[in-house]
Amino acid sequence: MSPSPFAGRDRAALRKHLSSYWKMEAGNVLLVPLIVWAMVWSAGDAPDAAMWLGAAACSFLLVVGTAAWLLVLAGPDGKPAQAAKLIAFCARAEIVSLLLLGAVAPRRRHVGRCQRRHCQRLAATHPRGRRAHPARLA
Repeated sequence: MSPSPFAGRDRAALRKHLSSYWKMEAGNVLLVPLIVWAMVWSAGDAPDAAMWLGAAACSFLLVVGTAAWLLVLAGPDGKPAQAAKLIAFCARAEIVSLLLLGAVAPRRRHVGRCQRRHCQRLAATHPRGRRAHPARLA
Protein backbone atom coordinates (compact mmCIF):
# COMPACT_ATOMS: atom_id res chain seq x y z
CA MET A 1 0.00 0.00 0.00
CA SER A 2 1.50 3.31 -1.04
CA PRO A 3 1.50 6.29 1.29
CA SER A 4 -0.87 9.19 0.80
CA PRO A 5 0.26 11.80 -1.74
CA PHE A 6 -0.23 14.39 1.02
CA ALA A 7 1.99 12.63 3.55
CA GLY A 8 4.68 15.03 4.70
CA ARG A 9 3.16 18.03 2.89
CA ASP A 10 1.90 21.18 4.53
CA ARG A 11 -1.65 21.62 5.81
CA ALA A 12 -2.47 24.33 3.28
CA ALA A 13 -2.14 21.89 0.36
CA LEU A 14 -4.25 19.31 2.17
CA ARG A 15 -6.88 21.92 3.06
CA LYS A 16 -7.00 23.16 -0.54
CA HIS A 17 -7.42 19.61 -1.80
CA LEU A 18 -10.16 18.71 0.71
CA SER A 19 -12.06 21.99 0.43
CA SER A 20 -13.34 21.05 -3.02
CA TYR A 21 -15.03 17.91 -1.64
CA TRP A 22 -17.54 19.69 0.62
CA LYS A 23 -18.34 22.16 -2.17
CA MET A 24 -19.02 19.32 -4.58
CA GLU A 25 -21.21 17.58 -2.01
CA ALA A 26 -23.12 20.80 -1.32
CA GLY A 27 -23.68 21.36 -5.03
CA ASN A 28 -25.17 17.89 -5.35
CA VAL A 29 -27.80 18.79 -2.74
CA LEU A 30 -29.68 20.62 -5.50
CA LEU A 31 -28.19 18.98 -8.58
CA VAL A 32 -29.17 15.36 -7.86
CA PRO A 33 -32.91 16.08 -7.33
CA LEU A 34 -32.91 18.23 -10.49
CA ILE A 35 -31.38 15.36 -12.47
CA VAL A 36 -33.99 12.95 -11.08
CA TRP A 37 -36.78 15.38 -11.96
CA ALA A 38 -35.39 15.75 -15.50
CA MET A 39 -35.22 11.96 -15.89
CA VAL A 40 -38.83 11.53 -14.71
CA TRP A 41 -40.01 14.38 -16.93
CA SER A 42 -38.14 13.11 -20.01
CA ALA A 43 -39.68 9.65 -19.54
CA GLY A 44 -43.11 11.25 -19.89
CA ASP A 45 -44.08 10.67 -16.28
CA ALA A 46 -45.32 13.25 -13.81
CA PRO A 47 -43.37 13.78 -10.58
CA ASP A 48 -45.37 12.56 -7.61
CA ALA A 49 -45.06 12.73 -3.83
CA ALA A 50 -42.87 9.62 -3.69
CA MET A 51 -40.36 11.18 -6.08
CA TRP A 52 -40.23 14.40 -4.07
CA LEU A 53 -39.88 12.49 -0.77
CA GLY A 54 -37.08 10.43 -2.28
CA ALA A 55 -35.37 13.57 -3.54
CA ALA A 56 -35.71 15.17 -0.11
CA ALA A 57 -34.20 12.10 1.57
CA CYS A 58 -31.30 12.09 -0.91
CA SER A 59 -30.72 15.81 -0.48
CA PHE A 60 -30.79 15.51 3.29
CA LEU A 61 -28.17 12.77 3.22
CA LEU A 62 -26.04 14.95 0.95
CA VAL A 63 -26.36 17.77 3.50
CA VAL A 64 -25.09 15.35 6.14
CA GLY A 65 -22.22 14.43 3.80
CA THR A 66 -21.40 18.12 3.40
CA ALA A 67 -21.31 18.48 7.18
CA ALA A 68 -19.03 15.44 7.41
CA TRP A 69 -16.55 16.98 4.94
CA LEU A 70 -16.64 20.24 6.89
CA LEU A 71 -15.92 18.17 9.99
CA VAL A 72 -12.90 16.64 8.26
CA LEU A 73 -11.66 20.15 7.48
CA ALA A 74 -12.32 21.41 11.02
CA GLY A 75 -9.89 18.86 12.47
CA PRO A 76 -6.67 19.99 10.78
CA ASP A 77 -7.69 23.63 11.17
CA GLY A 78 -7.89 23.25 14.94
CA LYS A 79 -11.50 24.43 15.31
CA PRO A 80 -12.93 22.26 18.12
CA ALA A 81 -16.08 24.40 18.55
CA GLN A 82 -17.03 24.01 14.90
CA ALA A 83 -16.25 20.29 15.05
CA ALA A 84 -18.49 19.86 18.11
CA LYS A 85 -21.38 21.63 16.36
CA LEU A 86 -20.99 19.47 13.26
CA ILE A 87 -20.87 16.27 15.31
CA ALA A 88 -24.08 17.28 17.12
CA PHE A 89 -25.73 18.09 13.78
CA CYS A 90 -24.78 14.71 12.31
CA ALA A 91 -26.06 12.90 15.42
CA ARG A 92 -29.45 14.64 15.18
CA ALA A 93 -29.57 14.20 11.43
CA GLU A 94 -29.40 10.43 11.75
CA ILE A 95 -32.95 10.25 13.10
CA VAL A 96 -34.36 12.61 10.48
CA SER A 97 -32.68 10.78 7.63
CA LEU A 98 -34.03 7.43 8.84
CA LEU A 99 -37.56 8.88 9.03
CA LEU A 100 -37.29 10.30 5.51
CA LEU A 101 -35.97 7.02 4.14
CA GLY A 102 -38.75 5.13 5.93
CA ALA A 103 -41.34 7.38 4.31
CA VAL A 104 -39.90 6.58 0.89
CA ALA A 105 -39.68 2.81 1.41
CA PRO A 106 -41.63 0.95 -1.28
CA ARG A 107 -45.04 -0.28 -0.27
CA ARG A 108 -45.36 -2.93 -2.97
CA ARG A 109 -42.65 -5.51 -2.50
CA HIS A 110 -43.48 -7.59 -5.59
CA VAL A 111 -42.40 -5.05 -8.22
CA GLY A 112 -39.04 -6.64 -9.11
CA ARG A 113 -39.74 -10.01 -10.74
CA CYS A 114 -43.44 -10.25 -10.21
CA GLN A 115 -45.18 -13.52 -11.04
CA ARG A 116 -48.66 -12.50 -9.90
CA ARG A 117 -51.50 -12.97 -12.36
CA HIS A 118 -52.46 -9.33 -12.72
CA CYS A 119 -48.88 -8.51 -13.67
CA GLN A 120 -48.64 -11.38 -16.14
CA ARG A 121 -51.87 -10.27 -17.84
CA LEU A 122 -50.67 -6.68 -18.01
CA ALA A 123 -47.28 -7.73 -19.39
CA ALA A 124 -48.99 -9.71 -22.13
CA THR A 125 -51.33 -6.91 -23.22
CA HIS A 126 -49.42 -3.68 -22.58
CA PRO A 127 -47.13 -2.30 -25.31
CA ARG A 128 -44.32 -1.79 -22.77
CA GLY A 129 -44.42 -5.46 -21.81
CA ARG A 130 -42.93 -6.50 -18.45
CA ARG A 131 -41.83 -2.93 -17.73
CA ALA A 132 -45.51 -1.96 -17.44
CA HIS A 133 -45.97 -3.05 -13.84
CA PRO A 134 -48.96 -1.35 -12.11
CA ALA A 135 -46.67 0.19 -9.49
CA ARG A 136 -44.58 1.75 -12.24
CA LEU A 137 -47.62 3.00 -14.18
CA ALA A 138 -49.35 4.52 -11.14
